[in-house]
Amino acid sequence: MATLRATSIPTAKLISLIKQADPKGVMHARVVNQERLELGADPFNSSVAIDLANETLHSLGSPTAMPLTSVSTGRVTGSYWYQLNGKQFGCTSLKALLLQSLTALDAADPHLLDKLSAVKKRTKRIVTKDKYELFDSKQLADKYAVQIQNGWWVGTNNSTQEVKAWLARAASLSPNVGFSASV
Repeated sequence: MATLRATSIPTAKLISLIKQADPKGVMHARVVNQERLELGADPFNSSVAIDLANETLHSLGSPTAMPLTSVSTGRVTGSYWYQLNGKQFGCTSLKALLLQSLTALDAADPHLLDKLSAVKKRTKRIVTKDKYELFDSKQLADKYAVQIQNGWWVGTNNSTQEVKAWLARAASLSPNVGFSASV
């Protein structure tokens, strides 16, 4: 006898993923199976997949396509967005904005995180390859370090002003990438 396994996802998270994948609300959604939804402008040719089990978005169609978001972004705390090369993406928290923006900027400029890791404000950095270099305190690294991709770690205990400053610094280090954020 076959066992049906359904995946559950909080509605706020699903709505956030759909809005991030389709900020203009013009795509069609298709249920592929219990763990996957796909979206695309053409109902029979999807461009984005939502992995319900991992609560992530993945670009489709390109063999080198990177996940649009590959980290848990926590609870919904507001409406934030960033714009990258003319495309707008929505986020549901300040933490999500920081993590998703840095991931997207890294995809657009592969040298950005290296440059950004050299920047250190008084007691912390925004990104490093070693999570224990993020903060002056090991306990803070254990509590607030999140790994995004390719071995990079990001500190997530940032104020609104710090996130604004970090994203402005990231944008200034990638002058050929069109980036802006609403914080």
